[in-house]
Amino acid sequence: MVSHEVQDEERIEKSNKSRRKLIVVIVFCFALAILLIAGALYYIKQSSTPKTEVTNAPITAVDDAVEDAATVTTKVPALTSFIGKTTDEVLASLGSVATLMSVSAVTPDASNPTITQLADITIAADSTGDGSNVAKVTTSTKNPAELYLSLDAAGKVVKAYYRVSLDALGNTSTSFETVLSDMDFIGSALKGAGVVVNDLALVLPEPAQYQTVATDTTGAQKISKEQYTYTGATNLTSAPTVWEVTLSFDYSITAATGDSGDASRMMYINIY
Repeated sequence: MVSHEVQDEERIEKSNKSRRKLIVVIVFCFALAILLIAGALYYIKQSSTPKTEVTNAPITAVDDAVEDAATVTTKVPALTSFIGKTTDEVLASLGSVATLMSVSAVTPDASNPTITQLADITIAADSTGDGSNVAKVTTSTKNPAELYLSLDAAGKVVKAYYRVSLDALGNTSTSFETVLSDMDFIGSALKGAGVVVNDLALVLPEPAQYQTVATDTTGAQKISKEQYTYTGATNLTSAPTVWEVTLSFDYSITAATGDSGDASRMMYINIY
């Protein structure tokens, strides 16, 4: 027969083992709970913190399709350098992007007694980017880039007149007043044309001086066109001595379609 003392010791030992197992389980559960809480707090913190993605991917060339869709900034040709040159010399300086469309005879008048011919040159998009004098132009059927050269009897350029859309120049503003008051934009275009301009400060006209109002089909009066010409001196002792910059927004197509994007937004630069 086992004594009561032995039985009591066995019960005590079993009780101690059970208690130790319970303590281990409790400690494990407590540690697990701490880990779970810490993980949850970290996740919440990460989710609420703005992320900045940094990539070490190499820079690659722009895809042709993407490049075509992007706005290409025009380089205005150096118009002042064309004065005194022949049409062939001008075409050579512009490069392969220039195409002579026509040369027509004109009758000299009192205001232009030396001009006997007019040459029309179109300037296409430059696919190579070669040549510092090449005009990089995004052309379209609606707003082609064109260069008109007034020639004397000897076939030399007396006046250079450049026509280009504002989109091609990289200006996307739909506000005529904004473009008209943008001295940096106008000054940059003149600089490209070869005109030295320091701290350009032009006098802004009143709206009545550049707005044309017309009556639409409903009888309402709307602005059909906004156009204004700035004129200045080139600071040269010989020709060309005069520059003119004309900005023009024609809304005639917009009135028919209702789409403001159809407005013809042009810049004309005249050097003589």
